[in-house]
Amino acid sequence: MGRESDTPPSVWIGKHEGSSLTYGNTQKNLSFETDLDWSVRVFENKYPAVSMIQSSESEIENPLASQQMQTVGAHEITVDSRNHTQLMKETSPEETRLLFRALQERISFWHEHDGVQYVSAFKNCGAAAGASLIHSHCQLIATNYVPSSVQNNINRMQNFFDSFGQCLLCNLNNQELRDETRLVHQGKSVIAYCPYASDFPMQIRISPLSHKPYFHGASNQLLDECALLTRHLIMTLQRMIVGVSYNLIISTLPPNRNDHEHAFHWSIDICPRISGYAGFEIATQNNINFIIPEEAAEGYRSELSADYRQ
Repeated sequence: MGRESDTPPSVWIGKHEGSSLTYGNTQKNLSFETDLDWSVRVFENKYPAVSMIQSSESEIENPLASQQMQTVGAHEITVDSRNHTQLMKETSPEETRLLFRALQERISFWHEHDGVQYVSAFKNCGAAAGASLIHSHCQLIATNYVPSSVQNNINRMQNFFDSFGQCLLCNLNNQELRDETRLVHQGKSVIAYCPYASDFPMQIRISPLSHKPYFHGASNQLLDECALLTRHLIMTLQRMIVGVSYNLIISTLPPNRNDHEHAFHWSIDICPRISGYAGFEIATQNNINFIIPEEAAEGYRSELSADYRQ
């Protein structure tokens, strides 16, 4: 990158030599020059979207106890590669694996932090997706509250479990495997499909085949498979629609929700931004999708097979 001194110090560093990965929080005293020798790095956002959590417990508790609660938390940047690029195809598979390790470990770090109630990890790529920086990166925002849309999703999954005795996403995954019309790829441990009634044209969902409530609880094998599949799906999307903007969003169970572990199942959504968000969408919070998921999945299948299964 060459401009490390313009950013805050690293809180996490990852490096690869060939296919071998070395990584961890900088507090672990890694054996290489942390701010100079890296492939993927994480640091605090210089211009955070949320007020930073203070170090003392009393300072954390005050805003939580307020009737008009102040949003506090953390805002971090994960740089995908030291090479200046916006496209996934210009990074290496090892950098993608490190990127997912970084997101996993930083989500885990903030799950253990007093006062944090939700951790959001996402990527904005392209102006239409809200990206303000060209260099490829992801973001993490930890907050002292659970957003209403996330809570509604937790409630929906819990209600389904209470009614039918099984996880909603496990049920949906099995339906997609049986039906196959929206299925994009079935791997050893993960599935990718275009969700029924997708919110966005060409939207893809990636999810573990077995029930997993926490993204940060994934094994290295599962995480690598998920990372490489996500990489190839994004490369396929960028080949199908040159210059496309997209959002990548990780949905995982918030901290201190052990009573919902049986009902919640983590997933990743890739949401291409190829249609506008206009008056109807703003007024109703309903999106108009002009590409049916079955057609989107057929396009992904034919394009994905060309490079992912080499």
